[in-house]
Amino acid sequence: MKTKKFYLGDILSVMKNCLVSPSGLQGYYDLINFMVGAKLFNNQFSKAHEVCSPYLKKQFPQLDTPEIDFTVGELREMLKTPSGRAEPKKLVMGWLAKLSAKYGETFEVIPLPEGIYQQRDPVEELQEDAPHLGIIPVIH
Repeated sequence: MKTKKFYLGDILSVMKNCLVSPSGLQGYYDLINFMVGAKLFNNQFSKAHEVCSPYLKKQFPQLDTPEIDFTVGELREMLKTPSGRAEPKKLVMGWLAKLSAKYGETFEVIPLPEGIYQQRDPVEELQEDAPHLGIIPVIH
């Protein structure tokens, strides 16, 4: 089974529902895409996230602790302060540096077992999930 290294911030972004990836959304997308073994469309990430998060928690139980939950909560509060709002990236990068010193900067991630995530046609999925949008596929 192939594995791939991902940054602590990428993994915590999926596990803790807070975007702290050094690469922003791209790090989040890359991790989810790797885990499901496909390149997803934007409307497919929330369902894939729900499937991937528990698997990351099993792979990295040291990152799924009350201590980590507490520090994520602290970060969320710090981001609400004037200095946090002024320089959120600087705050998050400093926060990640402290956690990386304790837990490590990168982790080898194992993809989901085959058959756990069933990728669907993205247009059909969007039509099903958001019928109020009136999606009409022109080219399908």
